Amino acid sequence: MYILSQPQITLNQKRRPMKKILIVQDDLSIMSAWAQYFQKIGWEVFQATDGLKAIEIFARNQDIGIVVTEIRLPLNIDGFEVSRNIRRMSPETKICVIAGSFWPEEQELVVRSGANACMQKPFKAEEILKLFPSN
Repeated sequence: MYILSQPQITLNQKRRPMKKILIVQDDLSIMSAWAQYFQKIGWEVFQATDGLKAIEIFARNQDIGIVVTEIRLPLNIDGFEVSRNIRRMSPETKICVIAGSFWPEEQELVVRSGANACMQKPFKAEEILKLFPSN
């Protein structure tokens, strides 16, 4: 019989920080599916259904590594404004703007808003990680 012991963590060992993602999506079924995927692979997930809430969450958690935001959001703050605000707070955060479709002028707005990428729905949550492999 073998007795396995749990590895001991010493004070000198550094724990790897949990990766964090903010999902900004007004479709609750999509947001829930993506949140489940990222939680399953060990990420801390923040969720917002509108732009104002997204900006508030990010302001309190500026170590979020990836932000995925829908372009068309309820209220007066769209995904472009979310991207601009987050970019001002954190130049290193990876931002992906998403939509069901993009008008040609919206693709230019994605770049000007400070986003790193844009994706057209539908796509699987794991495709987000392919955009930003270092995260």
